[in-house]
Amino acid sequence: RRYPAARAAFEAYLRAHPSGEKAPDALLKIGLCHQRMGDGMAARRAYERLRREHPQSVAARLASREDA
Repeated sequence: RRYPAARAAFEAYLRAHPSGEKAPDALLKIGLCHQRMGDGMAARRAYERLRREHPQSVAARLASREDA
């Protein structure tokens, strides 16, 4: 799988557009990539950041399910 490359692309998007329309989705996908790569702590940090920075987003609700 190409999870490391995908994660890097989502992180690059966040650096370029920290408040962008797709920022919540990028954070969710970063967390999912970390999960798929077996790094649960990094996934949890991404989900926590998502819920803190975008608490009303659909992505934050999905992150809560992934992080359960």
